[in-house]
Amino acid sequence: MSGAPPQAGLACPRCARPRPAAAGWRRVCWACSARDHRARKRARPSEAQRAQGDGCASDGGGPAPLPSPDEARACARCGLALDGRRSDARCCGARCRAALARHGPVSRADRLAARWGLLPRGLWRTPPALVAAVAAELGGAFGLDAGSAGDDAVAPRWLTPDDDALVASWAAACHPEHRRAWCNPPYTKGAGGAGGAGLLAWVEAGVRARDEGLVVAMLV
Repeated sequence: MSGAPPQAGLACPRCARPRPAAAGWRRVCWACSARDHRARKRARPSEAQRAQGDGCASDGGGPAPLPSPDEARACARCGLALDGRRSDARCCGARCRAALARHGPVSRADRLAARWGLLPRGLWRTPPALVAAVAAELGGAFGLDAGSAGDDAVAPRWLTPDDDALVASWAAACHPEHRRAWCNPPYTKGAGGAGGAGLLAWVEAGVRARDEGLVVAMLV
């Protein structure tokens, strides 16, 4: 009966944790229930992801695939990459967890800038409406975002600072069905590699991609 009290001596079917006599849970234990709740919450797209999907329509009429949330996972305080850590981890260690509890998270731009050694203004997002307008002018969706942070890509494929877009082949990385590349490069001089060429180095990389057969749009 649904109104019967929970029986002691049974175990959680998920983790086999024994049920204490005073436990109030009926099917799975509280720990497994909380874990399921966090998984469902992570699976729901955020407002930014939904807006990005609406603003980047492919030639077929549907939105381009959104980047995986794991592409740019970083510590909420220091920006260190969280590769290899639990999917629900927010910090890289105890010190950052304590700082997060005291002062709260830093902004996305500050966090990623610390991770890659850039200035925060070099990681500002591009308005989706602007990208959509340029894509319509060029005749279709972009197949590559050459200046992305991973979580803000406006194309099905992208290059992050880990990929070093100044030397990587944009043509090889671009989606084969959408031979158009978008690039909103960081405007800081230190973002141009060891030589510090800044924006000029990005323009030269875009010219090389143009010579390899891509249509390139740069926000400079």
